[in-house]
Amino acid sequence: MGESDHVTLLDKTWMHIIFIVLLACLGLGYLWQGGMLPYSVHSDVLTYHLSMKSTLYQSISQGHMPPFWRADQLSGMPVLNNPQALYFFPLHLPFWFLPPEQAMGPVFWLLLLCSSLGCYVLGMVLKLRTGARLVMAAAGLFAFKLLIAVYAGWLVPLSAIVLLPWLWAALLAFFEKPSLVRSLALAFVGMWCLHVGYIQLIFYSGLLAVGLWAAKGVSLGKKALAEHGDDNNKGRVVHAALPFLKMGGWLFFAVALAVGVSAYLWFPLLFEASLASRTGTSYAFFLSGHAFEWRHLLTLFAPEALGSPLLGTYPGAELWEDVAYFGLLPLLLACVGSFGGWKRPYVRFLTVSFVGLFFLAADTPLLWIVYKWVPGFKLFRCPARMSFIAMYFGIILAGVGVELLLRWSERFRWGGVIAVTLCLAVISVEGMSYARSYITMRKHKDIIPTPAWRTKLGSAKERGRLATVGRFSLNYGWSGPLKVELISGYEPYNLRHYQKYFSLMQHGRPVRMGARVWTDLNGIKRWDLFNALNTTHLLSAAPLKLPKQLEKIGSYPGQRTFLFYRGWVKTHLSVYRNKSSQGRAVWMYRVIEAKDARDMMRGVLGHSIQNTTVVLTGRRAIPKPMKTIKQPSGSIHLSRKRPGELLLLLKTDTRRFLRISEVWHPGWRATFNGRPIRLYRADIALMGVWVPAGGGRLELRFRPIYWEGMKWISLLSLVAFLCMFAFVCWRRLSGEDRLPKEAGAESE
Repeated sequence: MGESDHVTLLDKTWMHIIFIVLLACLGLGYLWQGGMLPYSVHSDVLTYHLSMKSTLYQSISQGHMPPFWRADQLSGMPVLNNPQALYFFPLHLPFWFLPPEQAMGPVFWLLLLCSSLGCYVLGMVLKLRTGARLVMAAAGLFAFKLLIAVYAGWLVPLSAIVLLPWLWAALLAFFEKPSLVRSLALAFVGMWCLHVGYIQLIFYSGLLAVGLWAAKGVSLGKKALAEHGDDNNKGRVVHAALPFLKMGGWLFFAVALAVGVSAYLWFPLLFEASLASRTGTSYAFFLSGHAFEWRHLLTLFAPEALGSPLLGTYPGAELWEDVAYFGLLPLLLACVGSFGGWKRPYVRFLTVSFVGLFFLAADTPLLWIVYKWVPGFKLFRCPARMSFIAMYFGIILAGVGVELLLRWSERFRWGGVIAVTLCLAVISVEGMSYARSYITMRKHKDIIPTPAWRTKLGSAKERGRLATVGRFSLNYGWSGPLKVELISGYEPYNLRHYQKYFSLMQHGRPVRMGARVWTDLNGIKRWDLFNALNTTHLLSAAPLKLPKQLEKIGSYPGQRTFLFYRGWVKTHLSVYRNKSSQGRAVWMYRVIEAKDARDMMRGVLGHSIQNTTVVLTGRRAIPKPMKTIKQPSGSIHLSRKRPGELLLLLKTDTRRFLRISEVWHPGWRATFNGRPIRLYRADIALMGVWVPAGGGRLELRFRPIYWEGMKWISLLSLVAFLCMFAFVCWRRLSGEDRLPKEAGAESE
């Protein structure tokens, strides 16, 4: 399929895009089935994303903005800046308008299409022929690693993965010829990469880009030295460094612009990083059992060489973490492209990186050194995920291989057309076969049940939080659709102080904390902490010996429940009402000051918090009491309750401390009768205020830390980007940037 000197209809880029979209519809269009949801027993969709996206859809459907706080799990936590939320990521916009169970399939389809189009654009940047670009697009659409990521319900990681070809297209174009236009293109892709939240692969790509920048700078420096060989030593140094510095300046400009537009998401997250349990990682947590081993290289040639999760034959079940396969034909073409195109631009870098990424993903002393000394590495886990970058590098090399194949086939009539057609057919048929095997659709009514015990919880206004015993009494992913508030949950990004509170409630003593994603209730030693969470009901699948404060109000045999990694089972569920549950806000009889977090922990260990609260003031050491109130009178009326918002109407005959059953975070703000009032952290993870005599109107709202300032930085950065983009478009249309020496050259 040689390039013609004449512009034909087939050579139109928009025609190629239509072809790619039609191919995606043919192979993966079944993901759009109405009332159907991608299902597997290993899917994060069922255990996590249904609940996370329900928080968004419920807020939008009620006429509110995207929420800042979610209340459905872990007694409440920040959500807008949660790396898993992606509320403003463009390809997740269907979640704004459709319930998550209806939007999930179309969103996965859009993500795979994004990968395919990105591979096509990569081929354009490398100036490959139409046939090579289309083969790359098909490989990026049907890569087994992407299909099994859909099977695993990787909604968030996949959103970052499919941006990798776009990121590398922007980077390779930039390094080829740094300029304002290409810096803006890189900034545009970079801002969406930073909107994903899952930046592990973006971070790894950034490290590779720094290496490529250094290599490119050395190459340009040598070229400059050759052109100015007669200059003095000082002049030679200046000429050698100038291209490197110029490229670095444009690169810094692009990164700064992308970071500026994303400031409203990332800076609040960075400011609260010390609160997250994820910062307490270890090398074992970093590996998480998913570093590459030599046997995993067999999956480069056959994805199920070591077993399949469909049959339960793969050790550890999580093939999607370890598999290297992105297509046997693309791998063979990549070998052709690597060896035959060794002298082509970027082929050496891509080949070395392809091999090096697999080596670095293995548990070796090199990986430990990188983990120990490279800033940022400790924030992530599962180094085998580097293979996703290697996959796209392999697809690029496959495109180069097709380019060489097309040149060789020019001697035969229709040789190029036949070669490309066969490549597209083989890749597409294999991909469709794996897609149908691994991505199955189920009716969402069969996946999200309406349990009979749900009516026992009462109306939303009456009930507080629900405790579920064990991990499988209730699938955590149903908390959002069922509109219940759990004290446990499945959340990779969680707050350390709440984990301390939860562990103390379970064990009755401090437990050493580390990074965790599952927070399960398996026992209760401190019932006062349990009551303070406004826990009104308890759900259990196992028989329990419980105190008299818990009254059994329902028994339901044969209830369907979903067990992560096991599937559907039937179990006997019992519902209990907690007669000692404290409300969303409660007056305290005794208040004790704590100097710091350690003092507060000692205070909670030494006192029941049923009627006593330990307040962090930073002024005195415990156990000196601040105030004791005997038989006070007053009232609390909860006028409004929404995630991140509380309105309380209070009456009291004296100045009193009100403890509020919301998880403390520095982003919470309180006003009393319209005026700001200080919020205190209380009892490790809760909060409260001093209410003056007489009472009044207490309103609490949550916003991310420094939200207002970061919002304006993002807005101004976006305006700056749009202005520069408009300026570039105006120059292009007016022809002012067309220099005589560039006449006839290919424009950017």
